[in-house]
Amino acid sequence: MASLNLKNIYKVYPNGTKAVNDFSMDIEDKEFIVFVGPSGCGKSTVLRMIAGLEEISAGELKIDDMVVNDVDCKNRDTAMVFQNYALYPHMTVADNMAFPLKMTKLTKEQKAQLKVRADQKYPCVLTQSGCKKAAKKQVISKIRQSNGKLPKGYKLTAADKEQIAQIAGEMYSEYRARAKDNGEVKRAYREGKKVTLSAEDKQAISQKTREEYPRSFKNFLLKPVHYLSVKREYMAAIREERNLRRPISYINNLLRPLHTSFKKRDEMYERVIKIAEILGLEEYLGVKPGAMSGGQRQRVALGRAMVRNPKVFLLDEPLSNLDAKLRTQMRSEITKLHNRLQTTFIYVTHDQVEAMTMGDRIVVMKKGRIQQTDTPINLYAYPENLFVAGFIGTPSMNFFDAVVECRGEAAGVTFAGDKKLSFSAEYLKKFERKYLGKNIILEYIFNSHIKTIPGGERQIMTSTRRDYFI
Repeated sequence: MASLNLKNIYKVYPNGTKAVNDFSMDIEDKEFIVFVGPSGCGKSTVLRMIAGLEEISAGELKIDDMVVNDVDCKNRDTAMVFQNYALYPHMTVADNMAFPLKMTKLTKEQKAQLKVRADQKYPCVLTQSGCKKAAKKQVISKIRQSNGKLPKGYKLTAADKEQIAQIAGEMYSEYRARAKDNGEVKRAYREGKKVTLSAEDKQAISQKTREEYPRSFKNFLLKPVHYLSVKREYMAAIREERNLRRPISYINNLLRPLHTSFKKRDEMYERVIKIAEILGLEEYLGVKPGAMSGGQRQRVALGRAMVRNPKVFLLDEPLSNLDAKLRTQMRSEITKLHNRLQTTFIYVTHDQVEAMTMGDRIVVMKKGRIQQTDTPINLYAYPENLFVAGFIGTPSMNFFDAVVECRGEAAGVTFAGDKKLSFSAEYLKKFERKYLGKNIILEYIFNSHIKTIPGGERQIMTSTRRDYFI
């Protein structure tokens, strides 16, 4: 979750082409923003600059009040969904979705947490020398904390060495007691572990698997995994009845990094499975992209972005490769996803139907410049210029050269060819009087008032009285 601030952003290519020209706007946290415009208007370029895939020629980009102009894209905490999905064909769905997590480097705090969790599951074997080294680290850490830093050339005093020996002795004694207790538990567990399942037990396990995983039970890739999971729970329940405690698996200190990586892998795939359930992809985790439909691949691309839990989602025309029916379905899916995740979404499209149905606010662009930023209803009802008025709406709005006149309670419009239309002066309440008697552009839209909008040298008047026109 993040807010964005784009201030006077420019993108100029080496040949002098201005792709983006003085782009400025604020995007609130959890907002769904849609960039819309004709091809070549610069909307995808703005999105790529936010992601860090394009350099910003001039201007300032902030994410959560931090300037990120020179921050690498991997450190911006954004996730991008591309138009062509960009899935790895040789990887399964699960591996495609987990790939960003594999490439993400952990912070020191995250590594420390993983080590703690790994040590809880796989406690390390401690020798006397190992205990002494650990105790020495503890004593030196205390000295550093008390003095702010370790004095240069510091040598351990007799008191320090005595403290180290005491801590090491306590640590080793605790380990030996724990290992002895674990040995007894292991023997009891080994004896009670020999549980033979009857045919009724196996049938019960199979039935429970069907109930818990109804959609994936027929999938030959996932069936053994889910069956084994239910079987383990069933066996654990039997051992619990016998009051058996599971022994601790001690590992050598040399294997600690390896088991830390195992713990990271387990947590990584737990997140993948959770996202797959949200997107309805749990049946396809073992399938490769080549065996999937376009909509399923699009959901995999969305899932790959979701597993990172980014601050900002960036979607670059993700539905343009889908057929009309699937595009409508995926529009509603993306909207539901935004409501569920409550994250900032920035969506690029050239389809005004997508823009009007999905966005909280819409940014209309032309030739690298913002033409208007507003809600869908306001864009339709109150366009600020001729381009927005003609671009938004299907079919597009009609424009007529006309002259507006007002005499007392009566008003009228004279069109080209001296065709006239009369109506009440009430409809000119919002009409700017300085344009009376001058050439303007009459714009026919479904609205309930008449007003003028800047249109270069000429002006626009808008009206919705459908009965005016025959």
